[in-house]
Amino acid sequence: MLAAGAALAAAIVSDAAPTGTPVVDLVYRSGLAALVTVAASRAHRWTLVLGGALTAIGAGGWVRLPCAVALATAVVLLATHQRERAVRAAAGGAIAVGALSLTWPSASLVTAGIAAVAVVPILWTGVRRFHHRGRTAVGALAAALLVVAVAGVAGAAAFALGAADDVRAGVREATAAAGQLGSADATEASTRFAAAGERFRSVDRTGDSWWLLPARAVPVVAPHLRLARDAA
Repeated sequence: MLAAGAALAAAIVSDAAPTGTPVVDLVYRSGLAALVTVAASRAHRWTLVLGGALTAIGAGGWVRLPCAVALATAVVLLATHQRERAVRAAAGGAIAVGALSLTWPSASLVTAGIAAVAVVPILWTGVRRFHHRGRTAVGALAAALLVVAVAGVAGAAAFALGAADDVRAGVREATAAAGQLGSADATEASTRFAAAGERFRSVDRTGDSWWLLPARAVPVVAPHLRLARDAA
């Protein structure tokens, strides 16, 4: 129940968009929040103190309040040597939502780094204490994500190489056409403009190819892929 609540909160409260694809980003946010919540129930208590402190400082708006409560709870657990799993899970859920809602500092890469520092220790120490079946499931999930990432990076690289040729050719055609605008041969200029447009449309069509689906699901890669299409 706590994991489901954290997943729902992350889906509603956070606007983190690592890929820019709404459905994929929703799955990432909800899945991360749920996993952190479950891992927090077994994680070292100091990791909750660290995550609570970072999110209580960096989270935006009212989200800071549950993060501050999580921090206070983690401090009490650590000081009194208590190990209540449900309490730790609730604190982990608040930290996960806070990590996905950071607004300070404003630099996106720095914010992502702080979020990672807040949740990775919880995941690392918590998952290591899972039963064998739980560790196997997390390992399978990590392997699947790695396959998607490798396929996405490879696809994006292939797209970038092909798009670069089309863009260069399109620019050449457009430049040549612009140079002919003042001449009497308007037909040739029109033909060159049409050829340039076809080159740019080719880039856009390739960007919609099925084999680029993994690239559109990989954080960092997906936004750059979108920028390349927009530039064309």
